[in-house]
Amino acid sequence: MEPLLDGSLADYLPAAGINWLVLAEPVRLSGNHQLARTLEPLLPASRLDLYARDTKLDLRTLSHAAIAGFDLGVLYLAETDTDLTPATRAFVDRLVTEPEVKHPHPRLTRVSGVVGKTPQSLLQFDGKFLAVAVGDPTTVRIVEAFARQKLKRSPTVFGGVALKSFADFADGAPLVFLAPGPFEGRWMFGGAGLLAAASGVGIRAIPTSNGRALRVTVAIDGPWGEQSGEEGAQPVPKMEQAWEALTESSTGRLFGLHELERAPVVRSTKERVTLDVELELSPIVQGLRAAVAADVWEMLDVSPTSAPAPPINQPPAEDSTRSHD
Repeated sequence: MEPLLDGSLADYLPAAGINWLVLAEPVRLSGNHQLARTLEPLLPASRLDLYARDTKLDLRTLSHAAIAGFDLGVLYLAETDTDLTPATRAFVDRLVTEPEVKHPHPRLTRVSGVVGKTPQSLLQFDGKFLAVAVGDPTTVRIVEAFARQKLKRSPTVFGGVALKSFADFADGAPLVFLAPGPFEGRWMFGGAGLLAAASGVGIRAIPTSNGRALRVTVAIDGPWGEQSGEEGAQPVPKMEQAWEALTESSTGRLFGLHELERAPVVRSTKERVTLDVELELSPIVQGLRAAVAADVWEMLDVSPTSAPAPPINQPPAEDSTRSHD
């Protein structure tokens, strides 16, 4: 039996074609009970219970999760050591077409079909994770190839040039957003123009122990040391300018950013400019709720599954579909 890669979720994500990435530790976030109460208007427990019932996957129990945006579509990964077969069956329940089931390895099950009008594919890695691709199934096939260690020459998300400097950025943070450069079009004007020269952006959030606030760090990497003498390339004043513009905007006021007790701290090195700030969660949650008049699940239009799925065959001892893969 060929050995499978036993790594973190990021080790199964390609650097090529990725537009953005969210990394989370749901079990750590849900373990902060005050945080859960603060987020209740956006993430009602009743909706989480419904999602767990319908998908057979309780998001609150996941050790790690990732959502990655590609030009081909969106890829979701959920890491858990629980039995993943019920979640795979629930995925099949939602398909409106006959499921195509493959077993490329005794520990891997791949299922493809259509949900509504959108192609979706799932990869079950027994005892490790689920990966679901919404849109083109290629991203799930790439995850499978990384799991089978077939892409040793292809860099993973933190092996690529754009996000290599963010490999340790998520350490200690249960919620992280990353986006690789270069940034083009209207994005070039982000951060008071900093994104025009940025190689990557990262935002990490760590809840306070009382669960009422988030300690947020915004990092923008770029050749700041090389450009320090150029007009308009001063990273600290530009980051401060960008924050001030945000706080005075209608969005910033909606979220209460103009009434912070402590001003953010901005620092810079030759390769990175950072902004550290503590944000009260309640006004942000209430502002989001007021802005969209919906909770997260209403935004995502989560609905119960339909008819029961037929049994999924157990994987064979060897890859019986090698000629098809």
